[in-house]
Amino acid sequence: VYNLSDNHKLTVLDVFANDYIDYNYDQAKDEGDYYYGRTKVNTNAVGVNWRYIWGNSGYSNTSFAHNYSLNDNEYSEIVNKTVQLDNYSKEHLFSFRNVNYWKLSENYKLEFGVEAKYGMQDFNAHYAEYFDNSGNLIPEMSVIKDLETTKAGVFGVYHLQLAKKLTLSPGIRLDYFDYNKTTDISPRISFMYKFDENTSLNGSAGRFYQTIPGLFLAQSNAFNKLKTPYADHYILGISHLLSENTRLTIEAYDKEYRNFPIDPIQPQFFVFDQAVET
Repeated sequence: VYNLSDNHKLTVLDVFANDYIDYNYDQAKDEGDYYYGRTKVNTNAVGVNWRYIWGNSGYSNTSFAHNYSLNDNEYSEIVNKTVQLDNYSKEHLFSFRNVNYWKLSENYKLEFGVEAKYGMQDFNAHYAEYFDNSGNLIPEMSVIKDLETTKAGVFGVYHLQLAKKLTLSPGIRLDYFDYNKTTDISPRISFMYKFDENTSLNGSAGRFYQTIPGLFLAQSNAFNKLKTPYADHYILGISHLLSENTRLTIEAYDKEYRNFPIDPIQPQFFVFDQAVET
């Protein structure tokens, strides 16, 4: 952290991780597992953030980041020792984000910004055929492809103090994803009503889009015609401060998915979770 001046502060952060798991044949056999193998994962995240205080009316945070990951996995069956998964994949993700907070008055505040992400993914993975838990034969598949994607978005939230006890925050976000040439609009709104200093009623509703994972897109060029999946969230809850260090929150939550692709062979599984896991 470096304070350039009273109004400018620079923060730099770097985090590196190296994970290695060697689950050999004898260990897997003794524990009754079906597969054995190894996992090597290297990740590094580095970023710099510049905070600029405008004066008494607001401030900005502008950040640049680079994320790198390397996955090297190989797993084989216990019975015949054939390789079931052989994966060597790399990813670079470059990110830019600018968020601004502007105090218009005591009762009105504005939060707005822009962000962009550029990703480079190198997939080299082979999956042997297997039978899932339901007895379905999952065919053999190879994913060998370099993928480059760009995503950009703008967003804004308007915080209104409508009354002494009531706060309303409508917002909107617009995103563009170059791979499937889609522009998505996400409206959102939240409120808080304070019964007293310790108890409040909170609610929110909004639409949240989820970019299709790169490992999924790399499997077929036809997937660039897919619509961007999204989920509509609805939350209503009550919060009460029991003591200085303890808060009780009770919430009701509803999440409704749309446009999420389904594997006809395994319709009971959420395919995006499988893409992330591998």
